[in-house]
Amino acid sequence: LVVFDANTGVRYWDSVLPEGTADKVVKFAVDSIKTALDKRQKAKEGKLKYIFLLSVRNADLPRSKDPFCKAVGILLMRQLGNSPDIAVLERRHLYWLNQERNRPGMEWSNRWLSSNMLLGLEISRKDKGIQGTLFKKGDKLFTAEAKPEASPTTLAGLLTAEFIRVNSLLASNGPCDIKAEA
Repeated sequence: LVVFDANTGVRYWDSVLPEGTADKVVKFAVDSIKTALDKRQKAKEGKLKYIFLLSVRNADLPRSKDPFCKAVGILLMRQLGNSPDIAVLERRHLYWLNQERNRPGMEWSNRWLSSNMLLGLEISRKDKGIQGTLFKKGDKLFTAEAKPEASPTTLAGLLTAEFIRVNSLLASNGPCDIKAEA
């Protein structure tokens, strides 16, 4: 279930529907949509933090681990985006909107939202395990370490927990360079 605002490029919610009865699935969907609407209201009030994962890099793992690295990035953004005060900007979904606004007669009233935080993720070896390092504007924020057999979900969960722990780093240093985000 993805709740996405095509006008702004904000993903307010992204999760897998739970297994179970129809009532359980419906309740989950309704609760998720309500949460997304609450976040949308926070956005209108300027109380929502925006993040954008600019890149995911496999630093020194075998190339066969590239899908693992990509999965960690996807799961990290999903988990962070489901936090009550954070929304994820989805530039890749806005490609077609960007094309449309260049056509004659199309009004374009929405500007690209500027991320409060442009993030980069680097996955690398660490002793006998793996680590994910999150960067903001090239500066290291933190590193989360996992065992070599860890799943992408495990590493993304560790990164999410650490990101939430250092939530005070979300303070924006002013608008980001939209050209750098594109």
